[in-house]
Order: sequence, then structure tokens, then C-alpha cells
Amino acid sequence: MARVLPTEHRPAPWGDRPADWPVLLRSAEAWLTEALGEFDVSATDDLFVNAAFVSAFVDAAGGEVRVACVAGSHASKRLRGRSLLPPGPDESVRLPLMTGFDGASADELLAAAATAECVVVDPREEAREVPVPRAWADDAEAGTMTMAASRRLGIHLTHRSLLLEANLAALGSSFVAAMGKPKILLALRYLYERFRPGPRRLFSRIGKGCRIHPTAIVEASQLGSGVEVGAYAIVRGSVIGDGVTIEDAAHVQLAIVGPRARVARQCYVFGVVLMEGAHSAQPIMQASVLGREAATTSASWFTDVRFGSHIRVEGHDGLLDTGTRFLGCDVGHGTVVGAGVTVAPGRMLPSNAIITGNPDHLLARLDEEIDVLDAGGETLTIRGGRLTKRGKAQ
Repeated sequence: MARVLPTEHRPAPWGDRPADWPVLLRSAEAWLTEALGEFDVSATDDLFVNAAFVSAFVDAAGGEVRVACVAGSHASKRLRGRSLLPPGPDESVRLPLMTGFDGASADELLAAAATAECVVVDPREEAREVPVPRAWADDAEAGTMTMAASRRLGIHLTHRSLLLEANLAALGSSFVAAMGKPKILLALRYLYERFRPGPRRLFSRIGKGCRIHPTAIVEASQLGSGVEVGAYAIVRGSVIGDGVTIEDAAHVQLAIVGPRARVARQCYVFGVVLMEGAHSAQPIMQASVLGREAATTSASWFTDVRFGSHIRVEGHDGLLDTGTRFLGCDVGHGTVVGAGVTVAPGRMLPSNAIITGNPDHLLARLDEEIDVLDAGGETLTIRGGRLTKRGKAQ
């Protein structure tokens, strides 16, 4: 029988057990319990896996003491820097999922997972090269960034940024599974939904009591009960919880939006997780997480790209490499981000705070030394309301 062992750590800024983190609107613990089923394995409760991964591991492991590893892939490269366990063979990532290890505590399981024989599971990854600006592309010559989706998912939830990783990985896995259906059925469903009267709802599941404006577009998404989608809003590839409000002209793409959350009018959210009751009002939010009842204003800004090198985040052993140049901000529960606040990539804001901007950062005039027609490639910054050269003494 499967054994799930409790862990004690509570990653900032939320302070929740990783087992309680929402992954596609379900707790990570629910995913783990469902995936383990009747298998004779042990795992810690901060592990996120799907049933396909556990099945592949058990088939290969037998009854001996062995630990699961995710084979080297695009996804595992992003996760490796934030793992608590040493790397496995061939750049694989170890997970605290083991066979043949009875009566262990969570600490004993983690210690054994660091040295046990590895069973490397192929994630069956499907990767795509997405065109992006060359300044932050994986391949500057090609100008692309690799986006990968796996059928077999395994992530050790040891850092706050992995909540976003787990949700996007699960979302990608669901798309891969959906596209595996017979093409003729997909084509017939497309034709039916494309030409049926009413709002456009291609390849979507719509809950009870939803109000979708006739001009709105909902594609490849799952909507809970009582969701409201305003005029000219677009929802693509997203999971929307009960009672969510998406206001007029908002654009929600590859997002997980928790119950009672709200996306304000004319906002664009991409690759984000909004927990229960969160409110996103800033013009653009990408690769970020808003905690429960957290809110942003229309003049706040989370920068999400670092040019030239990977974003690093604070972690259990100094700064950790996220393996990506694209990562936004994590906001704690109940925090309100006020106007004029700009947050660097990969940072976090604590729970239960009101964050305000510095009025001195408002640009009001240019330094007299700056040529308004040609700055000559200088790096410029704002000091005391004046745009000046970065290296100039105050």
C-alpha cells in the first residue's frame, strides 16, 4: 500500500504546506494520493506526480529499494537548481518517491533518496520552439525559447516558484492528452462548436450558471460554475474556478484562476496562477502567482524577463538558478500592491502587506547631460524624478 509521509517546511511567502498548494484548482496532496493508488510505494507529501509517472516508475523498479528520477529533459533542466536532492544519472532529477522502503519517516526517506539506486523515468516530453526576442531567447541565433510539455509529471515542491512550474506542467500535460484523441473527432467537435449559435466556446467545458458575453471568446478552457466573462474578453488554454469574474476586454491565456478571483478590464495575464479571491488589475502579468485575496493595481508592474542570464531566486542554499530568463513575481496572501510599484524578475512580496511605490521614481524631467535625440547607448535610471546616467554621482 502507498505511504504518504508528512513534511514540516512551509515555503515563503504563503506559509502553506506544499501539499495544500493548488494545482489546476486541486491540492497537490489530492494529485499525489490519486497517483499512488494501490501501488506499494512511499513518498513525501510535498511531491507532485501524476498517475502515468508512478505507473512507469513501479513497472521499472520492482520490489528493491529504488528512487524515482525524471530523465534529463528541457523541463528537468529548469527544476534541477531548486531540488533538495543531489542530481541523478545523466542529469536526471531525483524525487522522494521510493519502492521497498517500509516504515520510514520523511527525513529517513529523503536521506535514502539521496543514495538509493535510481530508476530513471522518461517524461515523454513534447517540445516546441517558440519565437521570442533574441535578447532572452535560449538560442539567440534562432530567436526561440523551448516550451515543453510532458505526459509523465514529477516535481518535488521545495520552493515557492515550483507552484507555478507544477501548474503550467499540469496544464501542458492536459493539452498533450487532449491532442492524443482521434483527429476526426477533434475536427467534428471543432466544426460543431465553431458554427453553433451563441458565444464562441471552442474545445471548452462550461460550468453551470456561467454568463459569457456574445462577443467573448473561450477556447480550450475549463470554466467552473458561475463564471462571468465580459464583452470582448478572451480566455484561452486556461482553468477558471467557480465564481470568477473576467471583466470586459481582459485576456486570460495559459492561466489558472482560483475561485472568486477577478481579472480587471483590459488586463492581460499569461502563464499565471491566481489563488482564491485574488484580483489582478495591472496591465500585464506574466509567469507570476497571486496569493489568496491578494490584489494588484492598474499602475503596478511585475517585470518578468532578465536579459543575458537566467533568473535566480532565494532558496534553501543561497541563490537558486531557475533555468529560465522568464519569471515574474510571487505575492503573498492578502497583500495589496499599490500604484507605482515595480518588482524585479523572480522576486516575492510577503503576505499581509500593503506595498506602495516611491514617488521619486516618477520620471518628471531629463538630466541636462542627456542628448534627447541620441543617448549614445548609455544606461539611464531615475533619481529624484530626473532621468540621469546610471553611473553619475548623486
